[in-house]
Amino acid sequence: KKETRLGGGDAMTVREFLAVYNRTDVYAVSPPPKRMGADVHVLPFLACSYGTDYLDIANIWWGSNGIESVIHNDDQDNVNCLFSGRKRMIFWHPEWKKNIEAHRCGWVDTDIERQTDPGYQAYGAFGGRIDVDAVDLGRYPSWGTMPWWDAQMEPGDCLFIPTMWYHQVKSTGRSLAANVWWWRRDQRQPGDFEQCPRG
Repeated sequence: KKETRLGGGDAMTVREFLAVYNRTDVYAVSPPPKRMGADVHVLPFLACSYGTDYLDIANIWWGSNGIESVIHNDDQDNVNCLFSGRKRMIFWHPEWKKNIEAHRCGWVDTDIERQTDPGYQAYGAFGGRIDVDAVDLGRYPSWGTMPWWDAQMEPGDCLFIPTMWYHQVKSTGRSLAANVWWWRRDQRQPGDFEQCPRG
């Protein structure tokens, strides 16, 4: 269940998904179904004018044991909250962008790939040439020199993922999490947080 960004997607009901997710490599990335949405709340630090004005989307991530993402970054701030299972997230600071987003680190930019191969099917930009479980440091030695952070999540934990930080996610057990993304506003104004809850 290792992400390659080459797979497609299908729409299915929760019942259809539950019937196959333990026996196949499918996992769900979707806005919460209506009945489940009542359990996904905006966290208190976002439940004010600044946060709600810039909210973008909420998704659930749901799958059985052993889901692994590619190394990637997001262009929005987000919070990942874990309901079930465990997650391990490895992070690299955006200051390493020049290193990470290079062929010498196994980086793939699908827009560039399609210039030479119009049929290239993946999407986005990501560490697509490396095996996240066994990085070949002979071929990609830069991964052995960059500092990294390790965040391990248990059910009930929420983790802030700042915009542009590179990360890789490994989920174990029956994994159910929710992400909320919002656009960063770097020039905040007095009063942006006036409606935020105190304490």
